[in-house]
Amino acid sequence: MSGKREFDMMLNLTQHVLTMEQQNENVVEPLDKKYICNLLTFDEIPSVEKLQEVAIELAEYASAQGTDSVLIGGAVYLMPYLIFELNKRGIDAYYSFSKRVSEDFVQDSETVIKRVVFRHCGFIKATLPRC
Repeated sequence: MSGKREFDMMLNLTQHVLTMEQQNENVVEPLDKKYICNLLTFDEIPSVEKLQEVAIELAEYASAQGTDSVLIGGAVYLMPYLIFELNKRGIDAYYSFSKRVSEDFVQDSETVIKRVVFRHCGFIKATLPRC
């Protein structure tokens, strides 16, 4: 369900630092952010076994934190494995929905800098299709 809050507290399992909007929605950083970022970083093409291993480690970390909801994102090839492992443990996964807002800044009479800002607007529950 998109936009509607279905959680009290959500753990951030992404490499990204939370925005103020996300923090205001009761999303919190993990106690060991570096550990999470290391798990989410792939320097080589991962095997299916590696993806399963990382998904299990992330899901077990979330479970040990006592959360029932997590924010996910990043390597799209990891997400189905992660959602599966989280759901096995009774943990719901969510993606952040953001809008890209373009802002122009005039530097001087000849220069304009365009910056794209991602504004958090809500959450989309991550689900796997039923076969």
